[in-house]
Amino acid sequence: MPEFVLDVMPEPPVKDGCLTWMFNGYVSSLAWTATWDTDTGDPVDGYDNQSITLIPSDVRELWEAVVVFVASNTMMCNEAAVFWQAKGSTEQDAWERIGHDFALTRNHHGAGFWDRGMGKLGDILTTAAQSYGEQNIDCWVEDDELRASVR
Repeated sequence: MPEFVLDVMPEPPVKDGCLTWMFNGYVSSLAWTATWDTDTGDPVDGYDNQSITLIPSDVRELWEAVVVFVASNTMMCNEAAVFWQAKGSTEQDAWERIGHDFALTRNHHGAGFWDRGMGKLGDILTTAAQSYGEQNIDCWVEDDELRASVR
């Protein structure tokens, strides 16, 4: 999983590392859903979502999306982490799953918080995620690197 660490705004009250883990899951999910050639519509062969290159302003925009979501939904995100840990996930994996589901849910990919068996908690997080509108990235190959930008 790509690892990004960026400190650009005050963090909501969650344990150390949780936002970074969620951010990594969020970006990985966005990249996973976008690793196709935007000109041809075909998958980008030979590249995976672990090797994307983002410009710093796009990293900041993605980080802020995660921080604002968690700040507005801290209790629900913490409950989702507890839900995943009760199912055997590590704390890191739980927060990466929350990031993954935030990306899938807000972008209407047909999976996400609402279908994870969380009941009302999943419904609340779905409504919250969808209220942020869509945020996607486009990927393309340039100079033998997989590049991406936020749209």
